[in-house]
Amino acid sequence: MLAGDIVSKDTGVGGLIRSFRKIMSEIELKNKSLAFIGSPSLCLPFAELLAYGVKDSGLRMCFIPNVSKEKARSLKPDEGYGFRLGDKVPLGKVGAVIILGGLAMPNSPIGAEDINRLLPELLEKDGKVIGVCFMEIFGRVGWDKKVNFDYIIDTAIDPVRALKTGTS
Repeated sequence: MLAGDIVSKDTGVGGLIRSFRKIMSEIELKNKSLAFIGSPSLCLPFAELLAYGVKDSGLRMCFIPNVSKEKARSLKPDEGYGFRLGDKVPLGKVGAVIILGGLAMPNSPIGAEDINRLLPELLEKDGKVIGVCFMEIFGRVGWDKKVNFDYIIDTAIDPVRALKTGTS
């Protein structure tokens, strides 16, 4: 079980976005940047979704696949489509790093030690580390104890139901 003080409690995808927005407003990153770090295929859609949730913040945002900072690309609004990957960006220091839970999944080539090596290169002096995961993956693999998170947003998707309808 993940431990900490509850900042927000909500439900569904909208609740995930509202919780992220609440944390972003608490840490006040005006005129700063943030970097999402995640697995390229699994986490990118969630980074785009969360970026959309703070679209009016003025934050410069990028996505780093795995821990390959040389492959960082901007996250840019795409009118009518939400947020999408933009061009490669040189990475300087950022005000917050968002670590996405796909990196902690069993088949991921990334470990907590990889994240911990990258964080000092990315974070400004008082930068924040925010984890966003599903089904307590950070706690199940021990990352909540190995990575110095300032916040963790954990979302449960339970149950997942697939229904066959009609008479095909």
